[in-house]
Amino acid sequence: MNEWRALAGVDGGVLVGGRGEVKVLENGGLGLLLEVHFQAGVSSLEHHHGHDSYLYLLSGQISGMVGGEPFELQAGASLVHRAGVDHSVHAVVDSCWLEFKAPAPRLTIDPIGALGMTSDEVQEA
Repeated sequence: MNEWRALAGVDGGVLVGGRGEVKVLENGGLGLLLEVHFQAGVSSLEHHHGHDSYLYLLSGQISGMVGGEPFELQAGASLVHRAGVDHSVHAVVDSCWLEFKAPAPRLTIDPIGALGMTSDEVQEA
């Protein structure tokens, strides 16, 4: 599965402003390592899921919210959003990041080949 796939949404929510791309780099069962690309203007709607996500921005600039607090990242910066915490991401410019998810969500591939991820729901933090 180490190939670029369309990413139309996350945890049941659609992306706005276009589509993203995602590549599964490692899937060890306990964790999942992804490379994610959003073109400028692509955003995820506010959502939460049942896994922690650790994000390291390789290139570009992203902004968004984590737990009601705004953030802005430049290349070389990182952040974490814990399971159950509402968050969103917006690509200010074309942006690429590594994202580690633990525990690993279930991966699905839809009929057009887009990658989907679902995780067990957790209570709001």
